[in-house]
Amino acid sequence: MIGKTISHYRILEQLGGGGMGIVYRAEDIKLKRPVALKFLSPQLSFDQEAKRRFMHEAQAASALDHPNICTIYEIDEAEDGQMFIAMAYYEGETLKKKISHLGISEGIKFAVQIAQGLAQAHKHGIVHRDIKPANVMITNDGLVKIVDFGLAKLVGTTRVTKAGTTMGTPLYMSPEQIKGGEVDHRSDIWSFGVVLYEMFAGQPPFSGEYEQAILYAIVYQDPPPAAEINPQIPALLERIIRKALQKRAEDRFDSMQTMLGELKRVERDFSKSFKHTAADTASDIFNLLDRGKNYLEKNEYGEALSRFRAVLQLNPDNRQARDLIAEVERKQKEQQEVLKVLSTGKRFLEKGEYHQALKTFQEVLALAPDHREARDFISKAQEIIKRLEAIDKLFADAEFYTKKKKFEQVIGVYKQILDLDPANKNALRGLQEAEKELQTIASERTRTISLSADTLTKPPRPRPKLGIWMGTAVVVVILIAGAVRFWPVIKNSPAPPNEIPAPVNTSKDSVKASEKDDPKIKRLAVLKKESEEARRAMIATKQQVSGSANDKLRNPRYTEALAVESTANNQFQAGDFEAARDSFNRAKLLYQAAGEIRLIGNLTVNSTPQGALIYLNGRATREKTPYTFSGLEIGSYQIRLTLSGYSEENYAAVITANQTARVEAVLKPLRPGSLAVSAVIWENGSERLAFAELFVDGQALGQIPGTFSLSAGSHRLNAKMFGYDLEGGEKIITIQSEQTTTLKLKFVKP
Repeated sequence: MIGKTISHYRILEQLGGGGMGIVYRAEDIKLKRPVALKFLSPQLSFDQEAKRRFMHEAQAASALDHPNICTIYEIDEAEDGQMFIAMAYYEGETLKKKISHLGISEGIKFAVQIAQGLAQAHKHGIVHRDIKPANVMITNDGLVKIVDFGLAKLVGTTRVTKAGTTMGTPLYMSPEQIKGGEVDHRSDIWSFGVVLYEMFAGQPPFSGEYEQAILYAIVYQDPPPAAEINPQIPALLERIIRKALQKRAEDRFDSMQTMLGELKRVERDFSKSFKHTAADTASDIFNLLDRGKNYLEKNEYGEALSRFRAVLQLNPDNRQARDLIAEVERKQKEQQEVLKVLSTGKRFLEKGEYHQALKTFQEVLALAPDHREARDFISKAQEIIKRLEAIDKLFADAEFYTKKKKFEQVIGVYKQILDLDPANKNALRGLQEAEKELQTIASERTRTISLSADTLTKPPRPRPKLGIWMGTAVVVVILIAGAVRFWPVIKNSPAPPNEIPAPVNTSKDSVKASEKDDPKIKRLAVLKKESEEARRAMIATKQQVSGSANDKLRNPRYTEALAVESTANNQFQAGDFEAARDSFNRAKLLYQAAGEIRLIGNLTVNSTPQGALIYLNGRATREKTPYTFSGLEIGSYQIRLTLSGYSEENYAAVITANQTARVEAVLKPLRPGSLAVSAVIWENGSERLAFAELFVDGQALGQIPGTFSLSAGSHRLNAKMFGYDLEGGEKIITIQSEQTTTLKLKFVKP
């Protein structure tokens, strides 16, 4: 589905899936806006009666216009008959993901917003019928959006429960739903009561080892009061939850509007209680401003901002607090800009674009001259650039000595490269080839010496026998005597008519003229000239190939061209000018092709589950799975994947030119551990128990003392108590899988 266009929506990525179907993030091509597309499962899409009811319900839900209800844009059908709903896309997470670390204050705010959305739906006669944490979206701005209106009834009419299936919607079903009775708005009130119980008690009100046990408990058993599990729950909120969870529909709130009114009372009372503890005194304001300034000097902008805003809660007209807030927000903006530029520099560094990375890190220093991390990265980039320049120079030296066939020097150069970069494949390959060439030369020398020795050790030729020598001497004497006898006659005899002997011209000019007229010599000269011209053209093309010597040797076309060039030079030296000409022309074409090749590839990293942070060669990329890195240099890469609650996994991938390497990882889940936290105030040499708000990894977890379930691994922990500071500030804790970590936090006067 990814990359396909359905109607006027281009599908970009999968967001999630379940029994209802799969949800994708997509782009509305017409209106240029992000949307969420939910495709219904095939068995529902091809049931005509189900489709009719679904269309009716979804059309009614799309008419709702409320800030706490997800906006429905369109209901349509794909070409294959599969139905889908187009909804607004919101950045954020579901209540299901946030529910384990909600504080009382934050939970009350979310509860009021959920009730407001349901009250609006009930006002228009729409009953959700599937209220649960997974159907409540919390945007990054803290706004609640209720999703999946009109879908629950459709699923409910076709649900088939199987033994062993995972618990989902049944946990939030009302007794009348389980019994198959009439369902109205009071069923939503029950489901909302279950959600409230889970939000503030930290666990569902009903449990069981299998689905039927849970359904039995919902119909016949009463849950323990939520305040028994979490004593910090306000009494009024406890009564609201208990009334919403009455077995008989008529014993619950008569409307969601009534329940909303009660929740707003809780919100007001809780707010008053907070303001009562934060007395509006000049001393408090002075202390808050002083502590905020200290945090501002240490660049802890979040802590500083919380103090200055607390001053405005005490005195909305405090001009100093407003000015300081403006300063903090300006510095936060500058910090975000610095982090953005720093992140860009890191990406350049990871891609091997070191000069661009160096320039980017220098831009960071221009924005923040004291940025220590940027200085460290500048030093690292300069060191890498210096090393690569040295390697490039050594590769050029190796190429020079190779042409001169000085393979001892070539071997020495490649060893220097490997000292700088032990994993350099081109240097390893070049070293092996040079050693092979040196062995070949040594073998040739040994063969020549052997042949010379054979010549010296040959046995002497046998001497002719004496009789043969004497016979030969007699014949020579007779021939000499005959020549002496007839020489006068031969000397005085006239020459034959018309046979005048031509003078013999033995001058150098005559010899050159004879060679010049020889067609073979003429042809050889032409071929030599053509070969020289081809060589010059090849050299000009070779010089146009961009990149360092190291980069060129990674190019298969370039290395092939070097081999052909070497062959051409040998042919030229041997006088085979025609073959040399053809080889030079072929080398020219190969150099030309080498200049057009980019030695890069791509890497796609995915994991199950998705969302794991990706590290390349030990450096965090800030990207999460699934993700495709484009334009990576060829070579080996080490991939590390980390995801909270899962074991860390390591993989290796080799990037080849113009290819996409893929890594498909399966992350193993770690069982969570527990954190038991208590708080004490240290004053006048003694300590006393106290209550505080706990924050883990920047998220409000709830009030302490208490015990919390956390994923295994390291976490940042902080806690806040008005009028006191946590001794030692933020702490790093390590949670072991299936173990409980006990911690006592000490608070002192600022």
